[in-house]
Amino acid sequence: MSSSEEDQNRREASPETSHDKDSTAGDVKQTEDQKQESTENKPSPLKNPKVKWTLIILGVMALIALVAWLVYYLLVGRYMQETNNAYLQADSVVVAPRVSGYVTAVF
Repeated sequence: MSSSEEDQNRREASPETSHDKDSTAGDVKQTEDQKQESTENKPSPLKNPKVKWTLIILGVMALIALVAWLVYYLLVGRYMQETNNAYLQADSVVVAPRVSGYVTAVF
């Protein structure tokens, strides 16, 4: 079968007329109009006083918490020192005299 015959078979299997294309485009346009109308009719959530005041209160609380942490850090926190491994390795030497007696001078 040649490619032109395959194309013709496809057209016959799914016939589309210009009327079908127009109605599909009209349906899409109508759906878009409905979506636009539904978004225009929805009021902004910020116009609700409860939502507005809740967001304001949460913002003020977050700001107070941030200022409190900053004051604590500047007054106390920056002077604290921490470590995860505070092991010190040092060589130790025993100092012992070879003879008994008092040290009278060190050269």
